[in-house]
Amino acid sequence: MADLEELAGRLDHELPDVAWDEPERIRLRGRTRAQRRTTVLAAVSLLVVAAGAGWLVTGTRSTPARPAPATTSAATPVPATTPATPSPTDQTPVVDGSTLFPKSALLQGPDVGAGYELTNDVGYSPGAYPTWVFGSSDCPAYPQLGITAHQEYLWFRHANLEGGGPPVFTEGSRYPAGLAADVMADIDSVTKACASWETPGGEATSEQRPGTTTTTYTVLAKDFAGDQSRLVRQRVRTVGDDGAELYAGVTTIAAVRVGDRVSFVMLELDDPQRVRLLGERAADRLCTADDSC
Repeated sequence: MADLEELAGRLDHELPDVAWDEPERIRLRGRTRAQRRTTVLAAVSLLVVAAGAGWLVTGTRSTPARPAPATTSAATPVPATTPATPSPTDQTPVVDGSTLFPKSALLQGPDVGAGYELTNDVGYSPGAYPTWVFGSSDCPAYPQLGITAHQEYLWFRHANLEGGGPPVFTEGSRYPAGLAADVMADIDSVTKACASWETPGGEATSEQRPGTTTTTYTVLAKDFAGDQSRLVRQRVRTVGDDGAELYAGVTTIAAVRVGDRVSFVMLELDDPQRVRLLGERAADRLCTADDSC
C-alpha cells in the first residue's frame, strides 16, 4: 500500500507539469502507433518498427492491377448512410466512397506488400476535415503563407495499410479545377519557408526537464510520378536543455497529383526509395480514377 500511495503522489505532482505537443504533431505521431487519424488521427508520426520481411515493395516499379472503376452518377458524393457534415472525428466508414474520390483511387494493400490490407477507410464531405499533412502551425513562417487550398476539397478520404511490416498511411482528395495544383504549390511553400524551425518543449519534456524541438523538411525528389509529385523527409528531434536527446523521429512523405486529385503516402521510417515507389503506385491508382489517363 505504501508503494501505491507513493506512486499516486508522484503522478499527482508530476502530470500537471507535462508539456504536451501541438495538435498537428500529436496527430502525425499517432499515425505510426497504428491507430490512424480517425481513432486518434494517429499519425503525426508515429514511430514504426523496421520493415518486415513480407514487403513486396522493391526498387523496380510495378504497376498495380487496375481496380474496377467506381460506379459513376450525377448525384452528390455523400453516401446515404453518411452524415452530410461529419465532424473530423466521425468514424462512419464509407464503403464505396464518392465518385469524386472512390476508394479504389487510394493506394491498396497489394501495392504495399503481401498480406497488407486497407483498413479504417473513412470519407469526409467538404469542410469536415480541416487539417492536412503539411500543416505546421508552430513554424513561425507558416501563418504568413496563407495556406488554404487544401481546405477546398470536394471529397477527402484516408486509410491505413497494415500487414506484416510497418504501417503505411494514405489519404486523398478531389479538388475543384485548378486547386490541386495549388495544393502542390503550397507544399513547396511550406517546405521552403519551414525548412527548419525550433519550438520550446516537445516529446518527453516537462517543467522539470525543459528542452527544444527542431523540425526540418527536406525535399528529396520532384515530379517522379503523375502530373506532379514531391518526396519529402520530415525530421523531428527533441533535445533537453542538458544536451540529452529525448526524442527523434522521421516521416517520409510522397505527395502525388493526377488531374484534380491529390494523394499522400506516409511512412514513419527514413526510407525514400520505398516511399517514392509507393508514390508511383499511388499515382497509378489516381490515374485509374481520372478520365484523362
